[in-house]
Amino acid sequence: MHLHFYGYIIDVFIAVDTVIVATALPAITRAVKATSNEAYWCGTGFLFAQTVSQPLYGAFQEIVGHKRTMLFALGLFLVMSVLCATAQNVTWLVASRVVQGLGGGGVNAMVNVLVSDMVPLHERGTFTGLVNLAGAVGLVSGVVLGAAFAEKSTWRLIFYINIPICLLAAVGLILCLRIPRPTKPFRTEIIKIDYLGAALLTSTLVSLLYGITGGGVLYPWSHVRIICALVIGALGVIATATYEWKGARYPMIPPAIFLTRTSASGYFSAWVHGVVLWALAYYLILYFLIARGHTLLHSAIEILPGIATIPFCAAVFGIVMAITKHYKYFNVFAWISLSIGIGLLALLTPNISLGKAYGYQIVLAIGGGIIFPGRILAVQVSNKDEDVAIATTMVSFFTSLGEAFGVGVGGSIFQNRWEALTNSYVQSGILPEEYRIGNHAAEGAAESIKQFPEGIQAVYREVMTGSLRTLWITFAVFSAVAFFVSLGQRNLSLAEKKGEERDEEEMQGDLQMGELER
Repeated sequence: MHLHFYGYIIDVFIAVDTVIVATALPAITRAVKATSNEAYWCGTGFLFAQTVSQPLYGAFQEIVGHKRTMLFALGLFLVMSVLCATAQNVTWLVASRVVQGLGGGGVNAMVNVLVSDMVPLHERGTFTGLVNLAGAVGLVSGVVLGAAFAEKSTWRLIFYINIPICLLAAVGLILCLRIPRPTKPFRTEIIKIDYLGAALLTSTLVSLLYGITGGGVLYPWSHVRIICALVIGALGVIATATYEWKGARYPMIPPAIFLTRTSASGYFSAWVHGVVLWALAYYLILYFLIARGHTLLHSAIEILPGIATIPFCAAVFGIVMAITKHYKYFNVFAWISLSIGIGLLALLTPNISLGKAYGYQIVLAIGGGIIFPGRILAVQVSNKDEDVAIATTMVSFFTSLGEAFGVGVGGSIFQNRWEALTNSYVQSGILPEEYRIGNHAAEGAAESIKQFPEGIQAVYREVMTGSLRTLWITFAVFSAVAFFVSLGQRNLSLAEKKGEERDEEEMQGDLQMGELER
């Protein structure tokens, strides 16, 4: 139980760091005198590095051991937190923040792997729920702490608070974690690493993420750099998949972990989940900040009904899944709740009652919480025992990939709609040209708007809700697709079985479905 406690600590602080900087980024940008491009890399660079590094940790963990891999990632995150906290200029901060993401990616990937090491499958729902409870608590506290530090204190505390937490977690893991070390010789195993596959995957992800997150922010989507990045990334996906499937002797990511429809559905759920939860934590706060005219700290508190419901549901339904030994219909219900909740957010207006605004968040958050344990269990139960560690790592990877997609494409949707609405109001004479705020400045425009006459503020409140409405509808469609995909999962039992039996059971079920269709 001591070890579980340290695992929860780890999940809390990595979740805090994911959102706390995003919340406080405007204050950090002003303090270090960063340009908009530099601010972009300060915020997105962490997510970028975190996403790219997770498959690499998945490849190396079986060679050096799960414990050593986690301690390396923790140590890297700790050192970079110190450098971020002491940064004297924006270049120093951005570089430290990107490398910190490499450590964060390892921590993110390894937490649930360690749970699978320590806990038998039939009990894993309970502990997965509790770990996700800790992560969601970190999400809650990160939003509020980021706002509080930005308004009431110094941004450097955002990074200083990581130091004691990292040290406590590292000491706890060293003293308490007892798992078998790899038995095969290191020299024998290190030459089996799929170095070409790792290089292909890393370059593919860098290209894709640069295109997705940079489009509409660093350059227009039509810019040659963005188009080239996306095209190269798409070709890289094909090349990597082909090589891993046909050419690699020891593939870094075993193709078998994607071959059952249950595991494939779990990965897709993780991706959409990342898209949606980032939107809840980041874009919903803009509604209260601009459409309601609240302060940053007040706005952070206003999204607590939704954010706080997520950890509660993650913990409760993780335990329920462990008791019932099943997960599928909980996942199906979760996506129904999530789709409806996001759709309800499209009804938000500047003057809607706070009760409705809170209620819509809760509907969304119920589904968002249930999916935390459900997506991991769907993947773990449908894979062989020897593939569970890498498969679990890929769940974290697809979640981070979804977060990056939510930042890039979500921001583009929001900004394009903002530009269209402001143009409409200017052309109709409702909004004078001198009060126009361009789409690239929209997300940081709260303080400027508060200085405008009341009539102009009212216009921008409508612009904000209209821009967000398009975003909510888009993400509701994504969630609805995830609902239909979840229907394809097999309702495999979490009762203890050998991995081969679970795999054969699902494969046999897929073959039977194919016979029926024919």
